[in-house]
Amino acid sequence: MSASQLRLLTLFLERPGDLVTREEIAARLWTDAHNIDVPTGINTAINRMRGHLQASPKGPVSIETVIGLGYRFVADVEQVEGTESEASPSGGTAALQAPQAAAEFAEAGTIEVETSGKQRQPTSETSIPVRTAFPARYLSRFAVPVLCGVALLAVLIAYGVHRWGQVRADRSSQAATGVLGPLIRITAETEKGEVTTSAVSPDGQSVAYSDRSGVSVHWFASGQERLLGARPSFTARRIAWFPDGSQLLMSGTDETTHRSQVWLVPLQGAYLHLIAEDADLATVSPDGGRIAWTRDGDRELWLAGADGQSPRRLAGVGPGESFRFVLWFPAGDRLLATVHRITPGDTVGGDAVRGDAVARYPVDAANHDAYESIDALSGRLLDREEGFSAESGYILDDGRFYFPYNGSPDVITGGSSLMMVRTDRHNGRLLGAPTRIRGLKASFAGSLTASLSGARFAAVLDVTRTDVFAAELRQPGPALAEVKTLTHGAMQNYPHAWTPDGNSVLIENDSRSRWSVYEQPLDGSDARLIASMPENAAMAELSPDGRWVLFLEFTGRPQRAAGVFRVPLGGGRIEQVTTKGQIEEFHCSASSYGSCVLREVADNKEFVYYELDPMQGMGQELGRTPWQPNRLGDWGLSPDGLTVAAANHDMLRPGISLAKLRTKPTNIDEIALRGHGSILGSNWAADGKSLFVECRTEVGFELVSIDLAGHVKSLRESSTLIWATPSRDGRKIAFPGLTISRDVWALGTPAP
Repeated sequence: MSASQLRLLTLFLERPGDLVTREEIAARLWTDAHNIDVPTGINTAINRMRGHLQASPKGPVSIETVIGLGYRFVADVEQVEGTESEASPSGGTAALQAPQAAAEFAEAGTIEVETSGKQRQPTSETSIPVRTAFPARYLSRFAVPVLCGVALLAVLIAYGVHRWGQVRADRSSQAATGVLGPLIRITAETEKGEVTTSAVSPDGQSVAYSDRSGVSVHWFASGQERLLGARPSFTARRIAWFPDGSQLLMSGTDETTHRSQVWLVPLQGAYLHLIAEDADLATVSPDGGRIAWTRDGDRELWLAGADGQSPRRLAGVGPGESFRFVLWFPAGDRLLATVHRITPGDTVGGDAVRGDAVARYPVDAANHDAYESIDALSGRLLDREEGFSAESGYILDDGRFYFPYNGSPDVITGGSSLMMVRTDRHNGRLLGAPTRIRGLKASFAGSLTASLSGARFAAVLDVTRTDVFAAELRQPGPALAEVKTLTHGAMQNYPHAWTPDGNSVLIENDSRSRWSVYEQPLDGSDARLIASMPENAAMAELSPDGRWVLFLEFTGRPQRAAGVFRVPLGGGRIEQVTTKGQIEEFHCSASSYGSCVLREVADNKEFVYYELDPMQGMGQELGRTPWQPNRLGDWGLSPDGLTVAAANHDMLRPGISLAKLRTKPTNIDEIALRGHGSILGSNWAADGKSLFVECRTEVGFELVSIDLAGHVKSLRESSTLIWATPSRDGRKIAFPGLTISRDVWALGTPAP
């Protein structure tokens, strides 16, 4: 393996599961690409790497191509424990074990990659499950044979000695600042109201935040909270702590006068005190003696004393620009600022934009933002770097600047990441390009702050979860009423069946870093774990007699159903149900007098339906229907177990196919469903007289009810996939839907 191949492998191991763009690969492999056919070179490098990592062309895929974007390293990654080699007298590493050296180049964490599922995706020729979690630790199983080779070991030792000190120092500093710890939600949006901003105290013991109630402080150790004060119709944009922790600085907008203001908020026994009008983005100097804020629509930067006295203009921005974020450097001699160019039509690459801005700072170079370092005494501009964007962040004594990057959800799980860039401690100049430290699992991250040491940080995160909702099914109609949320905590939850008493819903969620089956009570209390498998347990249904929970385990990449399993509803031993052939999916009737039916695919020519008994396993064949493009969860079984209803996925003539089992040949009828987009899937109502159908429309998704005569009633529109899971008595349904919250999240256990 060449040095360039090692650099490519290192890049993938640093970011397992992440999208790595072709531009990033080119930057890692070639410092000067002017005389290189980059597209051809990248293709060659990827093909050679696949050759190293795959035993045969038909072996497991290690590097996935994302057409038009780049590549993902999708091989299983696991930590290989090893002992540290002894340090040389000079402080360097004398010798490295190959797996350990490679391990140190990777980032810890778990990366989740969406694949598909009843969390269902558009029509495809193969049916694959929902999502899978890749444990992104240090060393790929596929890389082990390569890394243990004698030639590569020599390369790793030579390269590792050069890189070991830097990588080890970086990882140690990351651990020391707590950036790799777990994030815990501090506030609850449904109880407090939307959070607008927050700030961690200098000692890291508490966090202050603002919502519709006012300004509150939460203490991490005790969980206690105290409301400090409120300003009616005031929206806080930023909170900053004084170094001694005695009071806060709050800046924002009075919604009645539309004027920006800065207030002092004491922690003990005093009222809020207005110290500045036409002022915003206020921040306190490290010694607590000065305040910096913006004025004139964020176009000017001002300084004042701790109580707002003796204000003076320090600096301003150019035409069409405004300050976006202001922060003191730890020494108190400079201010860090980001500037937003708001002139319509500006493009990167003009006279005012440095030519290498896009290449050096790829965080968000197209947004026209810039980074500035400003002398706090004279207002002199010490450094300006184009193409750099940050709306919040914190900087440590050693010059590391941490900030959130809010990118596209299809690039990084959740869309937001914690980034870090080094700055010169003498003049604030950026040293190199930002690097990604960890994902934040949020659609947007703001108000990133940290304690003085950096051991604990917090941010306001916009988090989108898929929850399970329950609703009363009112007749005539039908119509949904008394809709309420059942789930909480896990990021993704999906319903598939009800318990016989109608008091709980069988769901799958990803709270264990893989899909597992739970019983979720209707009162919204904590879900009870029913089944967890080595990979993913999903699509749980209840046997007609109510005794057994049946589910599928999905394995491999791409995911496939590896078997049907059973477990008693009350909990107990998990056992595999006997099946054979190419398992596709099964369903059980939502009634005590029905049955379970397993569907298999026969050479992509036919769907074959079989009896499925929880104890005896797969039984006799019940019928066959022509194969058509399908997706997981696109068919359902009638309450009596005699009829299969399947979406036809026909864009021009959308409808539902009704296949009568136990007839030869299988009798198939059609119900047309026009005017509601394409059909994704269907479930039977408990009375067997109608169907709940999931549709994809031009603007999103829709759940409709259609009776066997073709009469349609719209039940609910949704921005995400939605289907109905009816209770056995037909009085309630459960369905998935999005919950969007904006709360304070902080490190649960900071590093010592």
